[in-house]
Amino acid sequence: IAFNVNDNMSISVATQDVEFDKAGAAAVNVTETIDAINASYTMGAASVRATMSEASDDAGAAGSDDEHMELSLVLSF
Repeated sequence: IAFNVNDNMSISVATQDVEFDKAGAAAVNVTETIDAINASYTMGAASVRATMSEASDDAGAAGSDDEHMELSLVLSF
């Protein structure tokens, strides 16, 4: 879901589920779930972007959790 607050700022929320198929008779499939929130602000040729995300059962490994935060500045010429 994305929302443009005004001409310069936008925010979005996303969720994604990925199922990892495990091989073998006793194997149990694992579903990775990722939730993220993003924001960006643009001023002419410059954009400031931020994202925060959390993943559970990361890369199909049960019980493995991961958090990611990123802040970037993009300049276009």
